[in-house]
Amino acid sequence: MKRKFFWSMLTILMVTLLCVGFTSCGDDDDDDAKAKVVGTWKGRDGNTTVTMTFNSGGDGMYIESYNDSYSGGRESVSTSFTYSMVDAKRGIASIKVPDKWYSGSSTWTFYFIISDNTMSVYDDDFGDDLEFVLTKQK
Repeated sequence: MKRKFFWSMLTILMVTLLCVGFTSCGDDDDDDAKAKVVGTWKGRDGNTTVTMTFNSGGDGMYIESYNDSYSGGRESVSTSFTYSMVDAKRGIASIKVPDKWYSGSSTWTFYFIISDNTMSVYDDDFGDDLEFVLTKQK
C-alpha cells in the first residue's frame, strides 16, 4: 500500500514538473512582432497622407495631412499613440486625437495587419472597413 502511494505521488510530481517546464519556456513572439512593426510607415488615400512611426516601446507618432473643406486649406493632425501586438502580424493602435473645434479629444482605434512591407489599417476590426494602406519606409 505504501509502495503504491509512493509511486502515485512520484507520478503526480513528475507530471506537475513537466507541465511547469512547458509553460515556463515562453517565447519572444511579442518582441519579434514589435520588431516587424518598428519604423515609419507611410501611405496616401486620395488627398490624405498618413504617416505612423512605431517605436519599440509600444508607442509612436501619428501624422495625418488632408484637405479641409471647411477651412479651404491643408490641415494636419499630429499626435502620439500606443499600440500592442495581438500576434506576429496583427496589432491594435489607440490614438488620442485633439479636437480643434471643441475642447477635449477623441480616441481612434485602428486595427492593423502587416504583410511584408505593407500595413493594412482597418477602422472596425481586422479585415473590416479598410481605412488606408501604408508602406514601410527604408
